Amino acid sequence: MYLPKWDAPLPPGSGSGIKMLLDGQISFVQSSRPLKDKEYEMAFQRGILLQQIPVAIDGIAIAVNPSLNLTGLTIKQLKDIYRGKITNWSQLGGAELEITPYARSIQSGTTDFFQYNVLGTEKFSDRVYFC
Repeated sequence: MYLPKWDAPLPPGSGSGIKMLLDGQISFVQSSRPLKDKEYEMAFQRGILLQQIPVAIDGIAIAVNPSLNLTGLTIKQLKDIYRGKITNWSQLGGAELEITPYARSIQSGTTDFFQYNVLGTEKFSDRVYFC
């Protein structure tokens, strides 16, 4: 199985940035997700009034190697891959090849968005590599 090396440090994700804001380490933050109720509550308890201003709509792109010759993935298939129910491309009409799912850091707003909108209440499989 191929696992890439990550030599460059990645910037903190949305969750880390919001935590830094609430801890008084920074003055403002950009986030790829809306603030959570618990973050508003924490801010209120600390005497901080938060205001979020949407400036863009974000999207998540899912990429697979073009040599797999798949025409696409459904949300259900994507969910099953990231839950560990689908583990081989042959289960989707592709080659007999193990699937190695990747995701951004678990603290990332992108990963948080994916968790909520794709997995719902389900958890990520132990097979997912967070980077």
